[in-house]
Amino acid sequence: MGCSGNVLGVPRISNNALAAMTLMVAMSDPKEKELMIALVVSMLADDGV
Repeated sequence: MGCSGNVLGVPRISNNALAAMTLMVAMSDPKEKELMIALVVSMLADDGV
């Protein structure tokens, strides 16, 4: 089902966690934005778990 939810439609992360990750990327040093985005993508990736 992708990064938004599991096969039952249950969200993988809460709205608060998503907001926190968004702020973390937005407030990060511009030199580190790509690293922060890679971290978030990794956290959201569907790794079969």
